[in-house]
Amino acid sequence: MDVQSWRSDLEKSYGGNDTSLKKESKDMPKDSHQRAAEFHELAAHAHRSAAVHHGKEDHQTGHEHSRQALEHSARAYEFSQEAHKKSKAAAGKKE
Repeated sequence: MDVQSWRSDLEKSYGGNDTSLKKESKDMPKDSHQRAAEFHELAAHAHRSAAVHHGKEDHQTGHEHSRQALEHSARAYEFSQEAHKKSKAAAGKKE
C-alpha cells in the first residue's frame, strides 16, 4: 500500500477529509495520542518509501515521499503537543 492510499484510508476513518482529523473530542484525551501515533506511522512509512525510491534512483518519487514524510512528521508533532497539553490538564497540572 502506498502512502497516498494509506493516508486516504486514515482520512476516511476520521470522516472523509483532512480537516476532520483536526477535530477533537473533549472527553477523549487518548484520541490525541492515537492521532499522533498514526501520523508518526505515516511519516515512518513515507520515509521508508522515499528510501526505496531513492535506492532505485527514482529521485522524483523519492523526493515526493520525503515531502510527505515531513508533512506527516509535522502533523504528528502538533498532535503530540496537543496530547501532552490535554494530559497535563487531565492531571490537573498547569502548563
